[in-house]
Amino acid sequence: MMDETNGNSDDAIAALVRLAGRRPPVPEDAMRRVREAVHEEWMESIGRRRRTRWIGSAAALAAAVVTIVILRMTPSTPQPAPPRAVVAGGQTNGAVIYANDVYEVANGNTASLAWGKATLRLDGGTRVRVASATELTLERGAVYVDSNGSGVLVRTPMGNVRDVGTQFEVRLTPDRMRVRVREGRVDLQHGGTMHWATAGTELDADAQGGVTQHSIATSGSDWEWVVRAAPPIHLDGRTLSEVVASVTRDEGLKPVWWDQTAQNAASMRLHGDVPLTPEEALDTALVASGLTAHANGDRLIITRKK
Repeated sequence: MMDETNGNSDDAIAALVRLAGRRPPVPEDAMRRVREAVHEEWMESIGRRRRTRWIGSAAALAAAVVTIVILRMTPSTPQPAPPRAVVAGGQTNGAVIYANDVYEVANGNTASLAWGKATLRLDGGTRVRVASATELTLERGAVYVDSNGSGVLVRTPMGNVRDVGTQFEVRLTPDRMRVRVREGRVDLQHGGTMHWATAGTELDADAQGGVTQHSIATSGSDWEWVVRAAPPIHLDGRTLSEVVASVTRDEGLKPVWWDQTAQNAASMRLHGDVPLTPEEALDTALVASGLTAHANGDRLIITRKK
């Protein structure tokens, strides 16, 4: 990503090059090999629209190494790139999501991505194909979407799920699909019939076209993977109420500022730029504010520390 500091960095590098004096000429055969390698890498990068991208620490490191090599070896003129759908965050270490790319998350890992206006989280063992900033196909595993009203569409072999301003999960196995709604409403087209579900409801669809509906909790152990997949939180410059709102939204809880002390501390601005998990961020922010909290059903009770 480019920013306004690049100009100063380029000037400093240029000054160092001038101080170093002229270098011995590079042999022509070495230059030819470098040009061929760079051209091959560039052609590979612009053809990546149909490539499968693995999300995990090893893959992210490899991608970072390739990026560094390309930046050091290619000319400064920007090269054409595939159309971007979104930029990823969290455990994907800033990877870019491209339309028509396939993304897989290894078992035991999770990922959090910024998908257009929505937030997309992938559980371990998940494979998705991104069609655009509002449409994807779930081929296996589970996705969690916080749509922010963007009207996304999740396609699966069992049927299609369209959101109506929601937080929801779609989990796909070879013989069934489960849709769980935390907030708002989703419409499920399955077996030629339209079904819908609101907050606190689960739709269980089988391969024969049947759909059953159940009531579910919107917080608790079934949603823990969503919190594990959340991107790190930086406290610096944020208020206590902003941190609480972010964490409780991920956990499906409603914050309750129990007493006057807690209410007064809600606007307190925090400091510290160390990336923290949601749980760490909440605990740190509460301790710094002299408060404590505990869950009571679907509520998080925040009160002064005794």
